[in-house]
Amino acid sequence: NHNFVFSILLSINDSIFNKITLEIHSSLDAVGLTAAFSKQLTEHNISANVVTVNYHDHIFIPKEKADLAIKALEKLSQ
Repeated sequence: NHNFVFSILLSINDSIFNKITLEIHSSLDAVGLTAAFSKQLTEHNISANVVTVNYHDHIFIPKEKADLAIKALEKLSQ
């Protein structure tokens, strides 16, 4: 059981990014969630662009690092 949804979404200047949506109910007032998954991705040398909205966070990952990102986030959710 994962707390995220994975999909291909965005192509910019010949680069393809996958979107990972965290399905953890979060608030704009919450502290630390973005830092936690950002740290986990950084430890695996994965760049990420984050869009935070009302109840979910969306992370855009370069396509070639998508599988590694999912594995890194799975470790975080355990």
